[in-house]
Amino acid sequence: MRFEKWDLAPSKVVHRNGNKLRLEQNGRVFIGPIPWSFDYVRDVELTAPTRIRSVIVGGSLASGEVITDLKRQGDATHISYRSEAVMGVWVPLGISEAVIRQQVLDQLGQMRDEMVRRRGLR
Repeated sequence: MRFEKWDLAPSKVVHRNGNKLRLEQNGRVFIGPIPWSFDYVRDVELTAPTRIRSVIVGGSLASGEVITDLKRQGDATHISYRSEAVMGVWVPLGISEAVIRQQVLDQLGQMRDEMVRRRGLR
């Protein structure tokens, strides 16, 4: 099973205090012709230039945390991404942890490819 289409609204900063942000975001994912709506509120802490940490504080997820670490290695940057989430709402049948994991990996790969393309390395 694959997610066929994502309708993801831009995230909105609803509060900012120094290196801390509160973001809201919502969207829909289509599994075939069936839409599944979601939303979340997350608190984000930026530790420039090495770490971004966000924690779910509301919305469709009961809990969640994402940590992105950035490490300079010569003329490249190594990006480490860790995400854990617990759904707080019903998830359509057939959407397993493996399906969600593969979708996230696909999206991260697409973002990586786009960054490389923009840098002109390919």
